[in-house]
Amino acid sequence: MSTKPLNLGIVGLSTKGWASFAHFPALTSPSLRSKYTIRALHNSSEASAKAAAQTYSQKLSTTKDPSSESESDAMANDSDIDVLAITVKAPDHAPFVYAAISAGKSFMVEYPPGVSLQETQEMKRRLDERAGDVKAMVGLQGRQSATINKVKKLIEMGKIGKVLSTTLIGNVPRELQAWQPATHESFQYALDDKNGATMLAIVGGHTLGTFTHLLGTFTSLNASASVQYPTTTILPNSPPNSSPRNNTPPKAREIPSPSSDHYTISGPLASGAHATLVWRSGYPSSAGRLQLLWVIDGARGSVRLELEQGGAFPGPFMNLQDPRVFVDGELALGEGEKGTLAEFVQREWVEFAKTLGGGKGEYATLDDAIRVQKVVDAAQRSIAMGGVRVDL
Repeated sequence: MSTKPLNLGIVGLSTKGWASFAHFPALTSPSLRSKYTIRALHNSSEASAKAAAQTYSQKLSTTKDPSSESESDAMANDSDIDVLAITVKAPDHAPFVYAAISAGKSFMVEYPPGVSLQETQEMKRRLDERAGDVKAMVGLQGRQSATINKVKKLIEMGKIGKVLSTTLIGNVPRELQAWQPATHESFQYALDDKNGATMLAIVGGHTLGTFTHLLGTFTSLNASASVQYPTTTILPNSPPNSSPRNNTPPKAREIPSPSSDHYTISGPLASGAHATLVWRSGYPSSAGRLQLLWVIDGARGSVRLELEQGGAFPGPFMNLQDPRVFVDGELALGEGEKGTLAEFVQREWVEFAKTLGGGKGEYATLDDAIRVQKVVDAAQRSIAMGGVRVDL
């Protein structure tokens, strides 16, 4: 197994995007410096590329000049790059994924890989044609949580008996300013179903990534959705102190909400257990309102997972932070045992390095992403048909 650090190219490392607070801190941590060297950056514009290089210059002494070439295959075809991290927004994933596969470069792509189930399946088809010489990791970080894996082991050991039912409620708080009823111009694309980044696609998808890791997937489901916020406020990206010379601050604007803000799916799991999941957005944080409440009921006991309001990443995001865990009403895993996003991302890169070095790592694959997107796709079809049952 090789011990030489792999040269990594990052697509989408900006000064304030997802990669800046998730992947960059992880990849430059002491535990990963011996496994990866960030060798190249690719951004959407020359200005953003230079800004990123300047911001991270102290930790990127071995990095080439940043690239802003429009061609998606530029980095994939760079002979100095061993592996790619694709961290741009969801509707821009596919060209970089296809370029990496075509060039024979292993890659990590954030979830969702494709904007639809069909696009991710096409990625998998092309990957399979490489007969195993290209490895792919998907950013479903929830399965890297030590807490989640402790709960998984507890259930598998029969601590609460056979799982009979489970109910999960996830709340995206208003102050996050993502999705309805208010979001920023730079995130407006996520309100449109065709971009694969709605609340159901992102919040639901990441939740389902953790959910299916613990309990397996649905065999069929019914789904419903509603619009509780008929209009969405689009907030300007620029802060007031960067307004034009006439000192007129940028103004927010209202648009008709193009997608739903409340979703429910329900149905049997492959294990036979009955499951109901609810996601909702726009509720302001208030006393006693949880961002996540997940109850798993077994024949002999129960597990309850909770995320309270606040924190670095407010919301029901088990891929960003660990919940508190109660077993039969008693606190089993509390504050002192909770992990962080940085830890989850570090673990997935460590696991990916095992596979890239010829071993076997534990991380989410395109198969795992397809399993999740099949549920999301079935929910979308059920909603479109008025809530009828859809088999998976």
